[in-house]
Amino acid sequence: MKKPNIALTVILSMILLFLVAMIALQGFAGLFNESVVNRAAAYLTKYDDNFTYIEHETQGKNLLIYFSSEKYPDYTVMVSYIRTYDEAGMDCFRDSYANRMFEEEALENGDRLIGTLYPDERYEVYISQTGVYDGYDRNTTYEQFYHDEGGWFEAIVYKDITEEELENDARRIEELMRLEDDSMDSRDASLCIIVYYYPADSEGPGVECYSDLAHIKDYTAILKLYYDDPKHECRLEKIEMNN
Repeated sequence: MKKPNIALTVILSMILLFLVAMIALQGFAGLFNESVVNRAAAYLTKYDDNFTYIEHETQGKNLLIYFSSEKYPDYTVMVSYIRTYDEAGMDCFRDSYANRMFEEEALENGDRLIGTLYPDERYEVYISQTGVYDGYDRNTTYEQFYHDEGGWFEAIVYKDITEEELENDARRIEELMRLEDDSMDSRDASLCIIVYYYPADSEGPGVECYSDLAHIKDYTAILKLYYDDPKHECRLEKIEMNN
């Protein structure tokens, strides 16, 4: 009788054990993910809306979980799960819902800021709020959100401008940002204003949303100022004529 190959038997046994372990781990991970998704759905009930789970993806030990919104069907809500926070007994969910919930108010606020700076010019205002947050619910107001987070505003301004006027506009924007200090008294709040200038009689670049602004190249001048509320510092990050 042929003797069994002990080495081969051991190797095959180890492979089998490895496959069984992997299957068990995958099953555990699936159950774990399902539990987190259910908890994320429960977490979103703090808002006055109905949410439907779409999908999730892993990010290291963490998860990004996506939901549709009944109130804002055009918007996908992202919930971020931070496992290390969960293991430490801390709040482990963050969500992007406030970005859409306060979109209209943020646009009105941007219009107030840009309109104050350029009362005699034609302009268009765009906003960007892309963070995830954990401290807001159905009772939060935009004033509270702006106080805590600040805002990121970009504008297209139709104005024939010189280099000297551009420098004057930079000073006016900085003064406006400092006046906003009382509205953003938070360790996390910051304010950014970016202005693209086009000739007064121009039709402009024809962009429709904030994300399109990164692709425009034919402006005549640009200003970018960033105000860091915790430090009470304003930085002129970009000022140039596009000749």
